[in-house]
Amino acid sequence: MLLARTVQHLGKDVPAIILPSTDSAAARAAGGRVQDALLLLGYAVSALIALGLLVRAVREGLPPSTFFAGTYLAAIFVVWFWQGPRLLYPILPELLLGFLVGAQALIRGAGWLGGRAGRASSGRRASFAVAGLAVALLALSAYRGLDAVGPLPPAGGLSARTSWLSANTERDAVIMSEAHEVDYLYSGRKTIPFPVLRQTTETVELYLAEHGPDYVLIAPEPPFAWVPDGAPQYTQNTQLILRELERLAERGEVARVYDSGPALLQVFKRTSSAPSLREQRAQRTSAKRAAPAGE
Repeated sequence: MLLARTVQHLGKDVPAIILPSTDSAAARAAGGRVQDALLLLGYAVSALIALGLLVRAVREGLPPSTFFAGTYLAAIFVVWFWQGPRLLYPILPELLLGFLVGAQALIRGAGWLGGRAGRASSGRRASFAVAGLAVALLALSAYRGLDAVGPLPPAGGLSARTSWLSANTERDAVIMSEAHEVDYLYSGRKTIPFPVLRQTTETVELYLAEHGPDYVLIAPEPPFAWVPDGAPQYTQNTQLILRELERLAERGEVARVYDSGPALLQVFKRTSSAPSLREQRAQRTSAKRAAPAGE
């Protein structure tokens, strides 16, 4: 889970609020190499922000705004596994300032490594470069703001994700899904999260065997995910999970029991002989009841 949060938050969410184009529809639909490059860019942006916040703390003795931003980010990083930059808007000014200060410190540091002549002009070059970077970021944000973005779907779309599961599964069934917190609230079923891929069929199979869900829900990003064209779409991780589930279905390990068609909602049921979590709990309960009272 820590690895998943690091990839999602530091590699995707924090950079997306500084460089909006990294969260565009074209970027989401890009192939694996482009996604790898964007992830590396994301880590670089997060590193610059961390450097900038550190420089501000050293120079100014940890300003209250910097302390709040660091505490807020650490708190939501530990407590909540979110997707998208929406929870970062309260500290956007501090993150943007940290990014610019970090870039300035990096340029000055490169100038100091260039010898005496470089040290003499590094401060001025850094100031001009950061001013240009700030203008470029403002222009990029303004351009992205001109995109025609339709309204978000109503919150009722959240319950539609699990309406079939709510009507057709046992009350104690365990569901594996990507937005497992949302699906837990609206389905009334216990949920577990997806594994973080890129992984093989064998890894997905082991994850299913280890965690023992009864059903796997394949669904588009939740309605609160801001999709520019408004059309439902799978995340990259969900696409990989679906591909591996279809391979397991060919081997008879799982079976597709529901397909909504255009809504992109699919449900797979485990058909392997390995007991699910629900069955494991029932077995443990039966074993305890059958054990002698003195044991």
